[in-house]
Amino acid sequence: LLLVTSCSIGFIILLDRKVVQYLKLLNHFESKVGQVLQDFLSNIITVKTLGLEENARTCFNSQRERGLLYRRRAAVLTQLKWRSIEISYG
Repeated sequence: LLLVTSCSIGFIILLDRKVVQYLKLLNHFESKVGQVLQDFLSNIITVKTLGLEENARTCFNSQRERGLLYRRRAAVLTQLKWRSIEISYG
C-alpha cells in the first residue's frame, strides 16, 4: 500500500508540473492575444480604411486554435491526474 501511495503521489506531482507549464503558456498566450486585440481596436479606423478586417480575423482564428490546444492539454492532464487518484484509492 505504501508503494502504491508513493507512486501515486510521484505521478500526481509529475502531472501537476506539466499542467503548470501549460497554464503558464496559456497565460502568456492570452496576454499576447490581448495585446494584439488592443492594438487592432485602438487602430480600428486604420484597419477599416486599409481593409485589413479579413487579415485581423484570420490572425485571431489561427491564434485561437493554439490557445485551445494549450487548454485541451492542461485539461487532459488534469483529468488523468484525478482518474489516477481515483483508481489508486478506489
